[in-house]
Amino acid sequence: MSANHLYHTWFHRIEQLWPGLRVTQLRNFAWLLVGICLSHSVHLNDIAEQIPSRAKLLSLTRRLSRFLDNQHVRVRQLYGPIARDLSATHLLNPSWVGHARFHLAWALVFMGLSGLCNLYLIWFRRPHQLSSLYISWAWQACNIFGFWGAAVLEGAYGGSIVDPEFHLTILGLNENVFAFASLTTILLVSIVYLKTGLEPSMRPQSSMPS
Repeated sequence: MSANHLYHTWFHRIEQLWPGLRVTQLRNFAWLLVGICLSHSVHLNDIAEQIPSRAKLLSLTRRLSRFLDNQHVRVRQLYGPIARDLSATHLLNPSWVGHARFHLAWALVFMGLSGLCNLYLIWFRRPHQLSSLYISWAWQACNIFGFWGAAVLEGAYGGSIVDPEFHLTILGLNENVFAFASLTTILLVSIVYLKTGLEPSMRPQSSMPS
């Protein structure tokens, strides 16, 4: 898939997920994701090389850097829930019994190691194979739908998604619900892209009869 095609796809998806972003922020965010996808790298210089533009490489790199440093683009929302799980509101909460904290630490270590394994499958495993992406997708689906399973069953074990003392509200939704609704949307969009966009492009071309 071409860079321009990827750009328009990501632009519309981001616009749906974050309707409050300005057009310039949407454009920069979309090009950032395109560069990451095509370069298989998180280095801004490598990402900028994948952006089709008449601007010089240094100019594009600085543009991406300014976007990430923009105080109105709240990048911390992407990792804030993880940081909170390691703070006094969860793992280090003195009101939690030790065994409950042990299980949370276990889950966090598991999710961290799972993330590293998924990065390997997506970016570093050789040769690049579609099966690696499907394995990674299924792996992430287990994590995300595990959250919804816990939410559905919370009445059975006395749990609660909402912690009114510490949780934030985003667009009228509890931060956990908002985050996992967004991740679920991205997960479903990605499987559609794998099936209808990437998989057909990776099928071997049939040879023409002589």
